[in-house]
Amino acid sequence: IHAIEYILAHFTEEINVNQLVRLTGRQRTFFYRKFKAVTGVTPNMFIHRLRMQVAIYLLGKTNKSVTMISYECGYASIHYFNKHFKSYRGMSPREYRNSVR
Repeated sequence: IHAIEYILAHFTEEINVNQLVRLTGRQRTFFYRKFKAVTGVTPNMFIHRLRMQVAIYLLGKTNKSVTMISYECGYASIHYFNKHFKSYRGMSPREYRNSVR
């Protein structure tokens, strides 16, 4: 799917489903069904998981600040990043970093 390639290339940017639908030239309902059939999750969840996986890698392998990592993963708000990270991993980004070091 071209949409997945687009997401991987642009995950640090603000991506929304409308952009992906336009990219594929399909109707929104068809796009959602096809995307979920291929990936097993909705487009928004796919983007969210990709960003979290990159954040987990960066927290464990770099000394970059949590704020810098949140921006690199496409989050404009550190508060929003912390909230999503905690719901994804069950701990804050700082707690995660301390647990893997």
